[in-house]
Amino acid sequence: MDELLAYALMILEGYDVEDEYDRKLDELFLNAPGNDDYLSLEALGSNMKESVSYIMSHTDYTNIDKVRFGSQLMRLLRTEYDRMGIREFAKHTYPLCKRFPACIGEEEPFNSLAYADEPLSWGDIEQSKELYEKTFVFFD
Repeated sequence: MDELLAYALMILEGYDVEDEYDRKLDELFLNAPGNDDYLSLEALGSNMKESVSYIMSHTDYTNIDKVRFGSQLMRLLRTEYDRMGIREFAKHTYPLCKRFPACIGEEEPFNSLAYADEPLSWGDIEQSKELYEKTFVFFD
């Protein structure tokens, strides 16, 4: 569920990652067809509102695999960063960070995402770019 949580948080913030979510869910389900959570999510089909609600309510926030969650999240964010450009990306990232579970929100690299946009306020695009790009490769 940790990888799917990354998609759920991004969908809640308006990122267009629903097609990627569907592919990831299919992959996870095919690798673990007996997993009740994956089966339930497959049954919900394309109902993203219900799927996100299910993920948010069935995730064990006390036992999140930070590497699985973080790796998936950073891959998704990198794609959006490349697609949007840094200024547009920054507008979406801070609200996303506010949705992070408390157990990870204050840890690296997740907390870096919350302040990586600050240098943009004084025109330092390069510093923001460095901060974002450092977070993207944290789990590589």
